[in-house]
Amino acid sequence: MFHWILSLSLAAYVLGGSSCHSTAQHSSGDLTWSQDSLLRIVDVYGTPYERGLQHGRLLKEDIGRMLQQVRDDIRATTEMSPDSFITAFLQDSGYEAAMQRWTPDLLEELRGISEGSGAPYPDLLMHQLTDEYWCHNLAQEHHCSSLAIIHPEGHATSAQTLDVTPFYHGFQTAVRHHLPDGSVMTVIGFPGHLGTTGMRAGAVSVNVNSLLQLDWSTQGLPVTAVVRGVLAQTNLAEAEAFVQQVNHASGQHYLLAAPNGASSWECSAGEVVNCVSSTTEGHFLHTNHPLSCTNYSDAYKIVAAENEALLAQGYPCARFPVLEASLQGVPAQVDATFFQEVLQQRSDETWDVISNDHSFAGVVYQHSATPALFIAPGKPHEVAFIPLPFQ
Repeated sequence: MFHWILSLSLAAYVLGGSSCHSTAQHSSGDLTWSQDSLLRIVDVYGTPYERGLQHGRLLKEDIGRMLQQVRDDIRATTEMSPDSFITAFLQDSGYEAAMQRWTPDLLEELRGISEGSGAPYPDLLMHQLTDEYWCHNLAQEHHCSSLAIIHPEGHATSAQTLDVTPFYHGFQTAVRHHLPDGSVMTVIGFPGHLGTTGMRAGAVSVNVNSLLQLDWSTQGLPVTAVVRGVLAQTNLAEAEAFVQQVNHASGQHYLLAAPNGASSWECSAGEVVNCVSSTTEGHFLHTNHPLSCTNYSDAYKIVAAENEALLAQGYPCARFPVLEASLQGVPAQVDATFFQEVLQQRSDETWDVISNDHSFAGVVYQHSATPALFIAPGKPHEVAFIPLPFQ
């Protein structure tokens, strides 16, 4: 019965337990705003739990507002009370167990956020499952566009639009994690969230694209945890190994970039494929249809049963050829400005454009000798990119 309710609700959430912690050694952190007041910038320090505690305390009010938006969306989408939906799904999912296996530090960070903000841990864990909430709904369109170039010096620059449901807009947040080893990891997301995309200076960055056509599993590692698991690695080879070894909960494309190159991975519950997306060596581009992986979900197979071309092409979108044309003949030594201009494109006034009404942010990750991150905290065709230094 619950599987039937889940397919109607087109969502997936999970409830977690609680644990006791002593008072954090690092308890302050820092909250600033971008000059245009569109981006919350949070600096956190210490252990995973301590960083979560600071995050929770600094963004307590916004976390409460954000979680209410999530609960309202559950009610509207599923026609169930949020508490009932979470409780029901608890009995039939293993997302938290997968996180405990592959990324246990993230659960400690979440418990810190819960303690610092006073928000219920189950609601916060549910908040991390954005793609798991979407992946069962083939009618839900997504529009993230990613690209990367490996430069002659060997380092890569990558970029993407982060396009999400409008109720997330206005909550743009960058959390800079000052890690015990002295490195800095910046993740982009929402208050109370572990991050949707990000970069670890000197190590690796990750860009993402939802692939709703691919098979999913309630026992796999959620997308948010995969993103953070990648960013926990210290180089490209480690990040690639992590993506290949975990069990994936949702269909997703991960574009990895680093000081020594880049790679592209399409992942589903049953298959992980190293994806070649361009005929030009060192160029990478992706939107929201699979290019290599054919491990489709049963639901997508039903949708595509009467349309062989649709199944063969993986539900293509008009943005891919726009990206492809943008990279055509581009010299490998282009700078971050080039990537910003690509993300600012509006190929026409229809929905299927690179920068569109669902664009929550645009990001550019540059892995040069001086690592750099640029973010447009809103629609890139309307909001200027700003640098977020790692020092």
